[in-house]
Amino acid sequence: MFYLPIHSDWQSAIDRMTVSVRKPVQSHNPYWDERGLTFEDPDGYRVLLEHAAWPKSWPE
Repeated sequence: MFYLPIHSDWQSAIDRMTVSVRKPVQSHNPYWDERGLTFEDPDGYRVLLEHAAWPKSWPE
């Protein structure tokens, strides 16, 4: 997972993934599809590009 809070950075990463990898796939967790896109690489690993900042703290 990569957190990309700046829209232009996020869109640039999406554009590069679409050209070099393939179309986005549905995430295993629907929550991640709300603010991000998931891509599957040729080995079957998934990469999530999240349009958000890294959380300062996780809920306890």
